[in-house]
Amino acid sequence: MEKFSKGLIYIIILFFVFTVIGCDQQNNRFVFVETKDGLSVYLDGRSGRLIYIDETNRIIDYVSLTPSSDVISSIESNKQQALRITSRGSRDIPGMEFTVRLSTRFYSNRLLYTLELEPYNDRATRFANTISIELLDSSSFVIGTINRSTNWVRSVDNSGNPTGLSTQGSIPITLRNYLEINRWGPLWQADFR
Repeated sequence: MEKFSKGLIYIIILFFVFTVIGCDQQNNRFVFVETKDGLSVYLDGRSGRLIYIDETNRIIDYVSLTPSSDVISSIESNKQQALRITSRGSRDIPGMEFTVRLSTRFYSNRLLYTLELEPYNDRATRFANTISIELLDSSSFVIGTINRSTNWVRSVDNSGNPTGLSTQGSIPITLRNYLEINRWGPLWQADFR
């Protein structure tokens, strides 16, 4: 009988401990997820939001994990738009005979790009190796930069004569930042000779 009493007391203690732990977890609605880019990320169990907290313990952003059907439709539409190749136009290089053209598309959290430089001449390759591109939002803030490339290849016409140079690559970017790109501008080295 004594073994039975000890077993019953043990079961009652376990039940009490699990009840207290369960109540404590229900009261603790925020769960730490990770640290990302210097921000602490928490999951709010009640509202279904990820909350981003900076080093001063202030909430600076949140993302709902239970979006409405309109929000989901908007995200899908934005993704489809970003997956298409976008010709971003061309820019003449002041004081030079060269023109740079940029095309982009979004894929798997990367901005894929093609740069073209025309016309082709004996200085084109040296000049192309100095070009970088700034991607700007509508307020002219830099969202991203395409760094200089030395992997330029010649473009030719139907007769095989060189007409220009082109290069391709990718840089990391979020979908949100990709969709914010409003303008772009080339940077280059003036003394490329």
